[in-house]
Amino acid sequence: MDWTGYLPHPALWAGLGAMLVAQALKPVFQGLRGGGWDWRLVFEDGHMPSSHAALIIATTHALGLFEGFDSPLFALAVVLAIIVLYDAANVRRQTGVHARWLNRLLRRVFRNPRVPQGSLDEVVGHTPWEVFWGIVVGLAVAQGLSLFWPLPLAG
Repeated sequence: MDWTGYLPHPALWAGLGAMLVAQALKPVFQGLRGGGWDWRLVFEDGHMPSSHAALIIATTHALGLFEGFDSPLFALAVVLAIIVLYDAANVRRQTGVHARWLNRLLRRVFRNPRVPQGSLDEVVGHTPWEVFWGIVVGLAVAQGLSLFWPLPLAG
């Protein structure tokens, strides 16, 4: 089916939709864990579920559904998904750990009130569990979209 008409490809809608759903779920998960309902989490990095994972998995799954799981686009999306998931759970998480240590060091070395407290963002990455739930959100959104958007006929 030709997706080049008036609407963007359904994979774009799936990815953006999954990212928005994941961001909207962050305060809900925080509240259910007993951390209070902090609605500012909708606009922050990190936390549960990973919107990065939701975005790339929904896009990848939708490409498989709409272009075929044997298409070169799906293969490329899988490779990019591996990179994004690894980055979210490892590289970006380590950045947050480093930021936490640097903030502690700054507070201890410079006991000066003019030094900004917590000046480095400490929550930038995700735990593997947060990435897992981002994957679940991404798959659910892409699969849900395919129920309402007609799949191309196998040809």
